Amino acid sequence: MTLEEYNERFKEALRKVETDLGKTMVKIGQTALVRIKQRVIEEGKDAKGGGFPPYSTKPMLVGAKSFRKKDSQKFFGKDKNKLHRWVTLGGNRFEQFLEASAGGSGDIKRLAVLEGGYRELREISLGRGHGDKVNFSFTNSMWGDIHIVSNSSDHDNGVVIIGALRQEEKDKLYYNTERNKRKGGNEILDLSQSEIEEIKELYKVDVLNIFKSSGL
Repeated sequence: MTLEEYNERFKEALRKVETDLGKTMVKIGQTALVRIKQRVIEEGKDAKGGGFPPYSTKPMLVGAKSFRKKDSQKFFGKDKNKLHRWVTLGGNRFEQFLEASAGGSGDIKRLAVLEGGYRELREISLGRGHGDKVNFSFTNSMWGDIHIVSNSSDHDNGVVIIGALRQEEKDKLYYNTERNKRKGGNEILDLSQSEIEEIKELYKVDVLNIFKSSGL
């Protein structure tokens, strides 16, 4: 191979790298999301290897819809009136504790007080120990909605963005992230250093393969 031929092949390989950049960025984004989900959901660890700030134990108001399907009976039971404090919301009585049955109509809602807060809610629905590991997966609706949200133009410019698609899940992700920050935690969707290095290697392999296919 002459020097002129080598230069032409090298230039062609660079053009191929640039042309395939969008596909490479999508691959990087998909790999990053898989690694983040595995670490957070399965291990309950942030990007620095520590746990996220614990779930709240502040008393909260709950109704049947606060629980996963069929789990509300575990909390309310058959004799619910005697087991819990009840609060009426709406009208001129924003917080009035009642010994009354669940329900309510119109703008009046009667909710029970869950003394152990969100941590207890998870324990009731998911079982013992699920209040200890913070992984933001009570229903998995937030994680199921997180995808690559950037477009092909972003990818062609070397940018890939991961986030939630639906507004409800965007709000959850934002709330959980901001709560972590206030309590000294980290971003939920941050990559760890080892994950970054792994993804770098994937990118290098793709680029090297392009040069190899060009006979370089």
